[in-house]
Amino acid sequence: MAIFVIFGAVLNAGEAGQGFMNVAAAAAGRLKGGAAKVLVLSSALFGSISGSASA
Repeated sequence: MAIFVIFGAVLNAGEAGQGFMNVAAAAAGRLKGGAAKVLVLSSALFGSISGSASA
């Protein structure tokens, strides 16, 4: 479990969150309600990598 927290911290320090936002914007940015879909998709990407349910 600790490895997920450490990996999430490393990704956060390396600005991986902006990369997830870019991927999500490319996937859902042009759809109706795109801003909300980008938020949900990027949150799901970061949460799946970091292992944190609140992320």
